[in-house]
Amino acid sequence: FLPAKAFEYLSVGRPILAIAPRGADIERVCAGHTVVPRDDAQALQGAVDALFSAEAPVPAPPKEFTRQALTERLARTLDDLAATR
Repeated sequence: FLPAKAFEYLSVGRPILAIAPRGADIERVCAGHTVVPRDDAQALQGAVDALFSAEAPVPAPPKEFTRQALTERLARTLDDLAATR
């Protein structure tokens, strides 16, 4: 499960602070952003403090999750579906 809002924030270059279980898909998608385990209150506090205390650069989205890459993937899928009919 990955909220659509995560992709919107990645595409516009907004910082992301995600709270998710360890090993969740959002860790890979939001690589370089802050993802803390939901059971670690100390890590969450540290992440919030860091987010509001410094102007850290926002990492670029992973290449496979850019708008262009996702559109190309959708186009290939639709082409494959059309070819099977």
